[in-house]
Amino acid sequence: MRFRPRSRDERTHGLARSAWHEIVSALLNLLRILGASFVLGVALVATTLSCSNDRADVPLACLDAGIDTTTCTPAFAPTYDALLVNTFRPSCAGAGCHTGEAPGGLSFDDADAAYSALLRNDVTPSEPSCSDLVLRVTDPTSTYRMPPNGPQLDAGEQCALAKWVASGALR
Repeated sequence: MRFRPRSRDERTHGLARSAWHEIVSALLNLLRILGASFVLGVALVATTLSCSNDRADVPLACLDAGIDTTTCTPAFAPTYDALLVNTFRPSCAGAGCHTGEAPGGLSFDDADAAYSALLRNDVTPSEPSCSDLVLRVTDPTSTYRMPPNGPQLDAGEQCALAKWVASGALR
């Protein structure tokens, strides 16, 4: 059997095909490495237009937080004051994060200032699936989840938070 040399066009086409294969393989490897964080990021971008939010400085993103506010059982009354005492101060400020000069300006030292900061940056009243706070406390991956270095909030705390947001995030 005799082999004929490939023409220049065939070599170029083969090279382009090979380069394309390498690019696709690299992207697939990147997906494997980044795993859930990448998928979450893509989902955030893909769902950007699903929330009703008039804050132009905050990207819109709605995802299923995995909490059904009609059937979940809150660990305590789903009010801001109860969340402040039972969750925000012990789990968020108590971990040394959201106290004093806190990241993003969210400190739970002052209840009124914290409430204003939550509504300005992290909570979309009546829409738990569009609220960054709810998405972060329910996310199972440690790269996005709050609190980042401690245990995840239990289901009752997550439910209380989601119900508070779903009911309008009132003070």
